Amino acid sequence: MTNLKRLLISHIHMPDLEQQEEGHVVQITSQFLRLHHVRDLHLESPFYLEGCLDQMLRCLKTPLDNLGITHCLLTNSDLTHLSQSPNISQLKGLDLSGVTMTYSSPELLPALLEKVSATLQELYLEQSGIRDSHLESILHILSRCFQLMSFSLRGNLLSMAILEKLLRHTSGLPRKFKLRVLDLRNTGQDFWRMWSGSSVHVSSSSSMAPMAEDGSRIEKRLAVFEVFTELHLKERTMNEFLTYLLNWVEQRDPFIHLCCKKLKIVSFPMDNIMNVLSMVQLDCIQELHVNCTWHLSTLAMIAPLLGQMSNVQKLFVSYIHLPDPEEWNEQHIVKITSQFLRLHHLQDLHLESPFYLEGCLDQMLRLLDLAAMSLLRKEDLAMSALEFLPIELFPPLFMEAFYGSHSKTLKTMVHAWPFVRLPLGGLMELPHLITLQAVLDGLDVLLTQKERPRRCKLRVLDLRNTGQNFWSMWSGYTDHMSSSLLVASVPQNRSRTEQPLAPLEVFVEMSLKEWAMDEFLTYLMRWAEERKDSIHLCCKKLKIFGMPVENTMKVLSMVQLDCIQDVEVNQNWHLSSLATFAPLLGQMSNVQRLILSASEEQEQHVVVQFTSQFLKLHHLRDLYLESPFFLSGRLDQMLRCLMSPLDNLAITHCLLTESDLTHLSQCPSISQLKGLDLSGITVADFSPELLQVLLEQVADTLQVLDLNQCEIMDSQIEAILPALSHCSQLRSFSMCGNLLSMAAMEKLLRHTSGLPSLSQEFYPAPLESNSSQAVLSKERLAQLRAELLEILRNLGHPRTIWLNFVFFASHDYDKYSHLEIIEYVPA
Repeated sequence: MTNLKRLLISHIHMPDLEQQEEGHVVQITSQFLRLHHVRDLHLESPFYLEGCLDQMLRCLKTPLDNLGITHCLLTNSDLTHLSQSPNISQLKGLDLSGVTMTYSSPELLPALLEKVSATLQELYLEQSGIRDSHLESILHILSRCFQLMSFSLRGNLLSMAILEKLLRHTSGLPRKFKLRVLDLRNTGQDFWRMWSGSSVHVSSSSSMAPMAEDGSRIEKRLAVFEVFTELHLKERTMNEFLTYLLNWVEQRDPFIHLCCKKLKIVSFPMDNIMNVLSMVQLDCIQELHVNCTWHLSTLAMIAPLLGQMSNVQKLFVSYIHLPDPEEWNEQHIVKITSQFLRLHHLQDLHLESPFYLEGCLDQMLRLLDLAAMSLLRKEDLAMSALEFLPIELFPPLFMEAFYGSHSKTLKTMVHAWPFVRLPLGGLMELPHLITLQAVLDGLDVLLTQKERPRRCKLRVLDLRNTGQNFWSMWSGYTDHMSSSLLVASVPQNRSRTEQPLAPLEVFVEMSLKEWAMDEFLTYLMRWAEERKDSIHLCCKKLKIFGMPVENTMKVLSMVQLDCIQDVEVNQNWHLSSLATFAPLLGQMSNVQRLILSASEEQEQHVVVQFTSQFLKLHHLRDLYLESPFFLSGRLDQMLRCLMSPLDNLAITHCLLTESDLTHLSQCPSISQLKGLDLSGITVADFSPELLQVLLEQVADTLQVLDLNQCEIMDSQIEAILPALSHCSQLRSFSMCGNLLSMAAMEKLLRHTSGLPSLSQEFYPAPLESNSSQAVLSKERLAQLRAELLEILRNLGHPRTIWLNFVFFASHDYDKYSHLEIIEYVPA
């Protein structure tokens, strides 16, 4: 459960002393090494941690917010380790209730509280055997716990004198001010009745109910105050009470939120309405009544405010004056009806005399489809409507414009785009130059403006084949999606929107596999080059197949190299080409995965120039080197430059020396290796112990092991069997193309039968399956197959293995193409 944030464990049965096994405790506590996100840990009655709490504390990987270890015995050593743990440095809550302190050393509790005093908000030491001497020792520390909001010592034997000292020492701590809401509505009568003289009839539990605090509010100690009032706008001017309140709120913005649940508008001037509503938290309104003889244009004016009342549940609108035909404006209808897209909680809708919907009721009922179609039929209307178009309409309108090749609308929508990211690549099955030109023209308009348009949040143009979920969510299928999902994509990245002049980022997929780039990429590169101060061209994944190094260098000079996370180079570069590319590799400081195919031998100075770049790759996790002949006898030069632990390492189809394998087994960067591929590395003449030592170094974490075509023989297998049997995480093991006897195969199967995760096993057909002329004998193979199946049956658990009967093949052969399956499933 690697993303676990909160863990509570209680009432674990304590075994008899003779049943207590240290292995169980290690097995439990070691799992915390994987919990990189745990913030709250509560252990009730963890008797199994007595005397070995340090085992768990050493395995914690992140600072805790809250820690509870309750109702158990802890030793002096346990409390010492707890106070020294770096993971409590930011602790907000500490609960040691039921942990007896009576016989603990007096300096342990002060040392612990000293460590957490700067951040501690809650402290519980209930029923902990605390006496006056213990409390005396921590008073000076308690007085410095300025964040402390809750402190409990219930169930301890304390004298009146020490309690007086406690109160004096904590008197300087800030007291929590509870008021968060002033309610001016005609509500709350039960509250006042309960606290009046008749409160003697109310139980103590209910009388304390009003004091209960909302947890979410406690966490926001400086949250704004909320003032709730009833708004009934029914006169030409506001009454004295409401006028005074609004002036007071206006002067204290943004520390006051004026809220109302029910809003009524009856014959109130529009200017006054707009002024009042500008001070109200519109998303608080749940019920709206509009009973005014308005023109349609007036209703259209207030429509955007309706769209902001996202939690409205009841809506009543009546007596809207129908304009004369010459006053009719289609924009008003779109502007009004489109607001319903935002009202995800609307339950009751009452429209009295809605003459304006005659003949166009479907604009409200089918707006996502109809609005886009009707607007695009009049492209000029679409562009002028963007100013008031709800953001929910932007994606479907953009899709209609894209598929209908409405370049003018696309251009205009780009510099009004209300989202941080525009995933254009998700709409293009193939690169589409005309669309790209229209969108880049829109970006040009945006770049020439000193200040971004009010609605525009665009910071990233994504031309990669991603973002399909974004477009599908906003397509016609949105009828079936929850309102929470629709709202999820709307929030903006504040860190970016607060920097209006930051360069725009354009993400593109880079696959450089021809002499010249295609028309799409060529146009983009020229455009980006001319605007290099305003545009950052980024790619996460770079592939280089066959493009000359001169062209490659020119392309990469326009790319933000520190954006690249995945690099694949698959071509035979000359000595000078690799030397030219090496410095650029060093600038790809965030690269996580590197695949390099190079079969040429290189001179010493080029090897140094190449391998030294790894000193700059602090995030490299996966390294795949195919045919790196230039590393033969020099592998240590590269290994010394690796700066981070690797997850996967492949060095294949080249000549390595015994010294190279020795350096590899001693390299600290393989200590957490999950995947190791040494296929095509000949080890026939090596000391059998070399592979054994290497596997011992990675046995704890290794999940995938490929040793295909390594000319491994029985002697090497005999040497690695003990180490292999300890690879408890191993999921996939492949040894195709090696020369193993039937006896060695049997030993291999028996030693790996206890690996719990092993599910993919690829082995060579035993040598005995060949005839004296080194030709595969089908009869002999069938016999050996039956013997192997019997071995699996004797081992007693379900198992599937694959036999590959190609003994000698080129390095690019497919191990899956010549397979014989042997499967044992118990009856």
